[in-house]
Amino acid sequence: MCIIIYKPQNVILEKALYERSFEANPDGAGFVARKNGLLILRKGLLHFKDFWEAFLEYEKDQAIIHFRIKTHGKIQEENCQPFWVDMGRSLCFAHNGIINNHTSNKKDKSDSWEFNEEILKPLVNTFGKAIIKERAFQYLISEYIGYSKLAFMDCDGEVLIFGKDKGITGKSGEWYSNSSYQKVQQFSWRQGLRLADILKKERYNEDLEMDRADTYGQEFDLPIYEPPVTLKQIQESQTSPLKRNDFVKYLINYGPAFV
Repeated sequence: MCIIIYKPQNVILEKALYERSFEANPDGAGFVARKNGLLILRKGLLHFKDFWEAFLEYEKDQAIIHFRIKTHGKIQEENCQPFWVDMGRSLCFAHNGIINNHTSNKKDKSDSWEFNEEILKPLVNTFGKAIIKERAFQYLISEYIGYSKLAFMDCDGEVLIFGKDKGITGKSGEWYSNSSYQKVQQFSWRQGLRLADILKKERYNEDLEMDRADTYGQEFDLPIYEPPVTLKQIQESQTSPLKRNDFVKYLINYGPAFV
């Protein structure tokens, strides 16, 4: 589902936080940083070492960072984020989520790429980047993207985040679109049973999957980003690390079998 990190000027986050974000979302990294009134964009970084070497120069600068996990489209630089929105390269954005309203025959491109090419770019390049400040525009985009989150930044340092309340704001004003940057923790089997009991009562909906996982994860001191385990392994273990995304699907599909 990816993660967006917004970092204000002079806020330095620990290297391990970026590394955890990359490990949980390993299909391409990128960032846009604001320096001396210009936006500098680097993306298509498929190894953490490459990301860190590129980003270190801008570690103190205002920035939007994105780590991708593939849902639609190939693993390639074009699908990595952030994206330029305007022809003058003065506005960028990053996306976290799935935009189900948007369908296309371009199987090699991500929904984020197509949303930018077919929705954002035509609007911004026709009416100017100031359109993103218009309430009508914000309302329409919010309705269109559903549970997704978007983060925009322009060359003046203005930042607009759609779905900000669904993310996590840090103590220094930084913002995370989900909790995949956090340290891996384990949950007890009893907590797993409780979570399964909650989830099996809800109709499975892939769009809401991560939001529900985040909500319940706070109760159980999750997140968990280790390889998923089998039902037999769960039953044989008091504490079993699970990848949260797979954990939610697993409990919804198989929860009644062991609750």
